[in-house]
Amino acid sequence: MSVKSSDVLIQLATSVDELLDSDELLNLAVIDSQGGNHDAAIAKLKRGIAVAPQDGRLHFMLAAEHAQIGLIDRAIEGMSKAVQLAPTFWTAHLQLGLMHYSRGNVEAARVAWEPLDIEAPDTSQQLFKAGLLKLAESDPASALPLLRRARRQETENAALAQDIDRILINVEQKLKKAGVSTDSGTSEHLFASTYSDVVRGGGRNDS
Repeated sequence: MSVKSSDVLIQLATSVDELLDSDELLNLAVIDSQGGNHDAAIAKLKRGIAVAPQDGRLHFMLAAEHAQIGLIDRAIEGMSKAVQLAPTFWTAHLQLGLMHYSRGNVEAARVAWEPLDIEAPDTSQQLFKAGLLKLAESDPASALPLLRRARRQETENAALAQDIDRILINVEQKLKKAGVSTDSGTSEHLFASTYSDVVRGGGRNDS
């Protein structure tokens, strides 16, 4: 009985995967993700979790991939697991709150972000979320200084810096277009629209 070449390739790929450790699988998944190969990234991350189920980084990346393909319930579940396994992974806390907020659940986002106030005050993540909450409270005058401080603080994580920039630019442009100054209130709908732009931009951050 002849063996199909496709079967041989699958067997070889499986053999190679079995030789990779969790760090290798994680780094390869990041490369796949950056290239837009989300299916390959997800497959590698799931294999990584099978090898190292307690590695919060793998759960974080898998949750981010699920968010990218629109599986937000799975993303929230995975990001919750990531913060459970890596409680000082502040970007995971931030992203978990952002996922809740993208669905309009401000209170769940606030709860997800509470550890940032206690354990990571004045970090870019804490300042960013504080600015977002002020925007949700229709208080852009208080939000913008916080967002600007968050942007000044963020010098290492390019993806997070880009997310903050998008929020700042969109809020300022929309306020200007609406003729609303930064010392007056704006609507929650304005913020929700601005945040949706960021979500579609695919913000994904490393710690």
